[in-house]
Amino acid sequence: MTRDEVRRFAKGIMEEDLIYFDEEKAREQGFEDLPLPVTMPVTFWRYFSIPWLEKVNEPLIHGKQGFEYQQPLICNHTYQGQLILNDVYEKSGSKGTMIFLEHTLNLYFQNELHAQVFTTLILFKKEGAS
Repeated sequence: MTRDEVRRFAKGIMEEDLIYFDEEKAREQGFEDLPLPVTMPVTFWRYFSIPWLEKVNEPLIHGKQGFEYQQPLICNHTYQGQLILNDVYEKSGSKGTMIFLEHTLNLYFQNELHAQVFTTLILFKKEGAS
């Protein structure tokens, strides 16, 4: 992530802390460069080919999300990502069937785990669809 991307994302989520906009303020707080806002790793999904979602035609929503950080993520670092589909399960209700897909995104810098993002996506299966 570049400084511009960090600033745009921070502005988009109405973040006001100057450490996301000003390199000097970030360094004063002990960061090597601008840190990424906590929720910014959700944008990393765009770098993955996700075969289990490629042919999804049903409506898809973002269910829940969680973040665990061992180290802050810093702009202008190259991170290696590993996206894992942990579980798939269904729940039926009066409005149809929902399919839950639980994921973990592991983010590494120089082979050291820096962050994990836990995401549940929900597909609404159309009645009569297989």
